[in-house]
Amino acid sequence: GRYLAALEGLAADPEPMVVGAVLDSLNDVERPFVPADLEDEYAAYIRRALRPALDRIGLRPRDGESETTTLVRPRLLLWLGDNGRDDEIRAFAEEQAAAFLADPDSVPPSVAGACLVLASIDGTPEEFEAAKKRFEAAATPTERARHLQALGSFRDPAIVERALDYAFSGPLRPNELFTIPASLTQTPAGSDRAYLWMAGNYGKLAERLPPEFMGFMPFFAGGCSAERLESAQEFFADPEHQTTGTEQMVGRVAAQVDECLALRAREGDTVRGFLEGAGS
Repeated sequence: GRYLAALEGLAADPEPMVVGAVLDSLNDVERPFVPADLEDEYAAYIRRALRPALDRIGLRPRDGESETTTLVRPRLLLWLGDNGRDDEIRAFAEEQAAAFLADPDSVPPSVAGACLVLASIDGTPEEFEAAKKRFEAAATPTERARHLQALGSFRDPAIVERALDYAFSGPLRPNELFTIPASLTQTPAGSDRAYLWMAGNYGKLAERLPPEFMGFMPFFAGGCSAERLESAQEFFADPEHQTTGTEQMVGRVAAQVDECLALRAREGDTVRGFLEGAGS
């Protein structure tokens, strides 16, 4: 709880590099400490902690601003629009995404990707199909990556399944295969689905990736779920699911999950008390 209070104070620092460090730290907080029943309280905390920082630097780039400011802005937009459920930021992102799709030169490149991601969260099946066409028509690696990230950001469960199928059925290169499933790992349920996607498609992945890369697949079991870790330990015990480095990676992931669970057991109540009392 004191740590979260400290991060809120640090987010008020005028130096954007400090704000960026706060965002890095929040990445380590959400997974162990924010279950589904605390998401509303956590969102309120994110808005309170981070919205002043974004208001300070502005929604759009300014002449003469530092490179660090330009880099931290889209991260703040994503944190506030997604984790913070900030309606104003969501509306801004949808407006900018529509403008970008109509005329890419009308929106600063530094915020375009973040706005496309936020606009996709509540997107429809029709919007998903349109996003696929934009990805397939992309002329540059940057444009391609931007639209692929948006494809992985839809949250409707039925669209998520279509997106995961597209990872193999679409014209994705080997280095792009994990963009969509990695986007799911922002939530516990999404992490479970991403792990199941990996396990269910292990053979297809092995056909398209170098053997040494397959040794990293246990990382899909990382996070803070004992059940997912147990499933992964059983899955990777099968010789058909092993390659160079698999055993070592399972051990590293197990240590990470055990550490996360121990941290949750030790500090979960203090974080809950802080978040539930922060708005009172």
